[in-house]
Amino acid sequence: MLRLVMFSVLLIFCKIYSVDSVAEDCATSKRETRCSSIFEDLQNCYNATFKPMLGDCLVTCSACESYKCSNPQPETTLNCSALASQCDSATFSEFMKEKCPATCGKCNRKNANLCSDKSKSEVCTTMATFCNTIDYYDLLSEECPSTCNRCPHNGTNPNGNGGGNGGDGNQACTDVANDCSTNLARCSDAQYAPLMHRLCPKTCNSCKNCEDFHKMCSTWVSHGFCTKYSPAAVMKTCPKSCDLCK
Repeated sequence: MLRLVMFSVLLIFCKIYSVDSVAEDCATSKRETRCSSIFEDLQNCYNATFKPMLGDCLVTCSACESYKCSNPQPETTLNCSALASQCDSATFSEFMKEKCPATCGKCNRKNANLCSDKSKSEVCTTMATFCNTIDYYDLLSEECPSTCNRCPHNGTNPNGNGGGNGGDGNQACTDVANDCSTNLARCSDAQYAPLMHRLCPKTCNSCKNCEDFHKMCSTWVSHGFCTKYSPAAVMKTCPKSCDLCK
């Protein structure tokens, strides 16, 4: 089943990329329709499955700051600053892109000074499917930041602080981990609550607009609802009245 899903995702990528292979330009902040389609859900910007597409969609994912690079040779060897006027010339543009990418604003995923994995590549590759799971999120963010697409982005937060949880009140509240719904009971578990409210603010209803979902909550609470029913049931029904909003 998982293989079928992965194949479907790759098939969609191929269809989208066959139409337009132009990469977004950080210098002009121009967005491409193709990127808006791929990263309609901005959480995909941190999803390892979508990593191959990120380099062409830096503006959409607010990742331009992650793709900074250096000119391969020092100014004393090749004075790129003096040649800056040739960056877009028909004759020398390819030469300048290769030799003076930083000067010409031509940094890309091949020449960028991106963060690298601490663990061996084979380990990170094997663990890639766990990058966005609750139990491995922090560990893999530390050990495999490149594989898990956790390199610092400009304007976004890959460290697991879900939107709306202590952030801008106008920001959409979203879960960071991809297995939040199957671990709902952990939201009110003393051992896991801090982690859950950080990685799963939407599922745990810990966003700034945390509310009850039934008008009878205040009455039920006085009759012991918060302790008589399962944490999952309480979280879905009366999280505010039962003081589960963090």
